[in-house]
Amino acid sequence: MKNHPLLLAAAVVAVVAVALCVCAKIFERLCLLLCFLGLVAFGVAIWLFQTSQLSVRVEVETPWTT
Repeated sequence: MKNHPLLLAAAVVAVVAVALCVCAKIFERLCLLLCFLGLVAFGVAIWLFQTSQLSVRVEVETPWTT
């Protein structure tokens, strides 16, 4: 299975966002926003990854694709 750059980037964003949320206590609103955006980006990337896997499977199984 190949590593998708989008999934890897979303994982990095999520980890950084959670780290910012844990470490930085000065800008609390900004931290919560970054955490939320990071988790949303991670969820979207996983959804796109699953969708791309499904489309690849459909392409492989249909004989009429060029």
